[in-house]
Amino acid sequence: MSVTLEIKYYNTFLIKSSEVTHQVVGTGDGSDTTFTIAESSGNTIYAVPNSEADFQVYFDNELQAASGYTYKNKTRVITFTSAPANGKSILVVVKNWHIEESRIRGAFNGKTVDFGVRAAITDNEYAPETREASLIYSGIYNGRTRTNEINQFNPSIPNTKSIDSSFGSIQKLFAEDNNLNVFQENKVHNILIDKDIIFTAEGDPQVTSSDQVLGQVVAYTGNYGISKNPESFAYHAGRKYFTDKNNGVVLRLSRDGITEISNFGMRDYFKTNLKLADSIIGIWDNNRKKYVLSLQEDLVTNTFTGDGSDTTISLAFTVVDKDFATVNLPDPTNISQIEIFQTSRGSTALVANTDHTYNTSTGVVTMTSAPPIGDVVTIHLRDFTSGFQTVTFDEDINGWSSFYGYKPAFGGSIDADFYTYGVNDLYKHYDLDANRGSFYGNSTIASTVDLIFNRPPSILKYFKTINYEGNTGWSVESIETDSDNGSPIPAYVSTSAAVENTWQDLMIAGFKKKDNKYYSYIVNETLPKTNEILFGGDISGVKGFFNKVQLSVSSTSQKELFAVSSEYELLTN
Repeated sequence: MSVTLEIKYYNTFLIKSSEVTHQVVGTGDGSDTTFTIAESSGNTIYAVPNSEADFQVYFDNELQAASGYTYKNKTRVITFTSAPANGKSILVVVKNWHIEESRIRGAFNGKTVDFGVRAAITDNEYAPETREASLIYSGIYNGRTRTNEINQFNPSIPNTKSIDSSFGSIQKLFAEDNNLNVFQENKVHNILIDKDIIFTAEGDPQVTSSDQVLGQVVAYTGNYGISKNPESFAYHAGRKYFTDKNNGVVLRLSRDGITEISNFGMRDYFKTNLKLADSIIGIWDNNRKKYVLSLQEDLVTNTFTGDGSDTTISLAFTVVDKDFATVNLPDPTNISQIEIFQTSRGSTALVANTDHTYNTSTGVVTMTSAPPIGDVVTIHLRDFTSGFQTVTFDEDINGWSSFYGYKPAFGGSIDADFYTYGVNDLYKHYDLDANRGSFYGNSTIASTVDLIFNRPPSILKYFKTINYEGNTGWSVESIETDSDNGSPIPAYVSTSAAVENTWQDLMIAGFKKKDNKYYSYIVNETLPKTNEILFGGDISGVKGFFNKVQLSVSSTSQKELFAVSSEYELLTN
C-alpha cells in the first residue's frame, strides 16, 4: 500500500480508488461548455461516475482543476466554467473504487460480514505498488479437512522475503525437494523451505529445521540469470534448462550447480543468435530425452497512435527491424497469428482476440473500439514458417545433436509422448502412423544430415567414394572440401539383373547397391587450377584436408541412416 494505516478492527475496510476507464467525450470549439459522458460506444460499456470525485478531466492530456467544472450524475453532463479552446481534446478518466478487507481471516469472494464493528477508511492516495524482487506466501489448502486458506495473507506473521533487487526482477519460480528455485534476470537463488543453514566452527554447512516458511536465500555460483525469457525454462529429472540472453549462453542447473551447456560445441552460435531472438521457447522432449530450444523472431509493424475515432489499421508489409535493416513481411494470408498490444497512460496490455479482426486479403486490422487519443497500438506478426532456429540438446551425448524444421509456440511431454503447438493446431511427434517429413501442415520437407570427414586433420587427402548403410532414397546434395567440389549423387535406382554391373548400369548416375550397402564414386566438378597436374573436372574424387557431405531424403515413409563412410587416400608427397 502507498500509505500506512493503523487498523483497529479485524474487519476494517480500506476504500481505495484507481483509474478504470478513459474515453474522449468531445473536442472543444471555443464556445460549447457542456459535454455528455457516454455510457457505451459500440460493444464497449463505459463506467459512469457518480460524482466529480470519481473522475478527472484532461485537455490534450493536461489535467484540469476540479474547480473548473461541475457534473450532474443523472444527465451525465459536465459543465465547464470556461469553454474549452478550439481543437482541445476532452478526455475523461473514471475512477473505480476497490475495497480491501483488513481482517487476518477473510472470506474469498465473501458477500457478508457476520461479526465485529465495521470501520471504513478512504484512501485517496491509493496506487499499486510493484515489488519485482520479493515473494509473499499465503495460507495453505488442507486436503484432509478441505480447509482452503490460500486466499489469506496474514499480516501478523513475516510472510514476505526480499531478494537483492540489483539482479533484476524475478522471472521464474520452481519448487523441488522442499526448495524453491528463484530465477532473476541476472542471478539464480535457492530458497530453503522450512529450513535454514547453520555453519559449524569449521565452516561446514548444516541444514536445520526452521519455523520460517521461506528460509535462507542461497545464491548459485556465477552471474547467470534467465534474463526476461522464462519461456526458455524446461525441467527433467532434477535438471533445469534455461537461457541467459544477456550473456548469450544456454544453462543447465543440476545438483552440481550451473553449467554452460552452450559451450558444448555451440558457444559462438548462441553468443550470436540468442541476442537476436525475440522469444526463446524451451521444451523437454521426454520421448527422445532432449531439451528442445527454439529461437524465434517476431516481426513488428510500425506503431499506430489512436485519435479516438479510427478503428482500422492497415499493416505495412515492409518494416525496419531492430538492426535497422529493411525486411519484408510475409504475405498476409500466411500470417498465422497476430498479437496486438495497447499502451494507455504508461500501461501496456494485450488486446483480446475478440476485440479485433484481421482481413487476410487486405491486411487491415479492425479494432472493435477506436483507441483513445494518445493510446499507442503495436501489432506483432508471428509467422510460423520463417524467422526461427530450433535446435536440440541430447543428454546421452552431452551435446547439441540436431536442427529441427518446425517453429513451436509452446509444447510439453505427457508420459512418453511429445507435443508441440504451432499455427492453430496441436501436434504429436514421433507418431508411427503419420507421414514423415511433414511439419505443421506443410508438404513433405526433406531431411538432411551434414557430415565432415577430416581424420587425420592435418594431412591432405584424396576422397574417392561415399558409402552408406540404411534405406534406399538417400541422395547426396553437396560435396565440398577446402579446395574441390564434387557433383551431387542421386538416390539408388533399382535395375534389372540383365544389366547389373554392365556398362549400361555404370552409366546410370547415383548410388549402387552391393552387399546391402550403397556405394558411389565421387565426380570432381572443380574447374582446372594453375599448376595442377591432374585437372579438376578430369579426375574422379576430390582433394582436401576435409570433406563436407550433405545427405538428403524426401519421403512420407520411414527412412533410416545407420552409417556413412568415405574411401580416401593420404597424399603425403
